[in-house]
Amino acid sequence: MKFFGFVLMFLSLSCFSQDYNFTEVKTDLNQDGSISYSTSFSFKGDTLKLKSGIQDIKAYAELTEAISEVKEINSKNNLREYYMLYDMPWPLENRQSVSSSRIWNENGKMMIHTKPFKSSYNFENEAIIMDNFFEKWEVSQTTNNNISVNVNGLIDLKGELPSWLVKTFIPNELKNSYTSIIKKVIK
Repeated sequence: MKFFGFVLMFLSLSCFSQDYNFTEVKTDLNQDGSISYSTSFSFKGDTLKLKSGIQDIKAYAELTEAISEVKEINSKNNLREYYMLYDMPWPLENRQSVSSSRIWNENGKMMIHTKPFKSSYNFENEAIIMDNFFEKWEVSQTTNNNISVNVNGLIDLKGELPSWLVKTFIPNELKNSYTSIIKKVIK
């Protein structure tokens, strides 16, 4: 009887413990020192809730421990402009950026593009300024309430990067932040 209870508990945990699927986050170190990355994931949900979650800039600091500060600069309909400070692992210096994120619909998909926001923002922190990056999401909603997301991006963290950062830290932080977004959306 105990064995049957254990099997039932194992099956229930394995069936309901994860409501999403991820492919491995692939990273490549480019010759100019920038890092290209890509991944895809799917989960049950609604694209309107996903859009709302992504537009909640103030919640970005809750997505990953790598983001320590977020300030919204401007917000208009489907465009967000914001400042972020990133806590990098020792021995690297912290990084900061000002981003512009736009959401729109195209050919039945929700598109999300993030890139540097070119402005005269007054950086108050001594952290290294990142100004070469982009991220593109293509989001599809299927008939059975599944959301499928393909992500491609590039980031230049500036300076010499140890290989463990490219192979381990970056993919883990990206997966953690995407997983946090999913969990927020499927609540």
